[in-house]
Parts: sequence; C-alpha cells; structure tokens
Amino acid sequence: MTFFGVNYLLSGMHSYGVTDGVSTVFIYIVLAFAAIGVLALLSYRKRDTILK
Repeated sequence: MTFFGVNYLLSGMHSYGVTDGVSTVFIYIVLAFAAIGVLALLSYRKRDTILK
C-alpha cells in the first residue's frame, strides 16, 4: 500500500509513476476489499434479524 501511495498517488519527490495513472491491480484490490465489506455488512444485518 505504501508503494502505491508514494509512487503512484502522491506528487512530489517520489512520484515516479505519476504519469502512468493508477495500476489496474490496485483498482482490483480496492474493489475486492469493498465487496468483502459489503458482504460483511449484509451478513451482519441478516444475523441481527435472525437473532431477534
């Protein structure tokens, strides 16, 4: 995560890849974490309705 933050997303002394844009692998990782978060939230809500 630090590699992408320093080399791709920020500008300044260490922004070597700033003209390349955000890597597609980074986008897939973010989407995977978002999907896991949504599934966890849905599971938590369903658990609350079942236990009541």
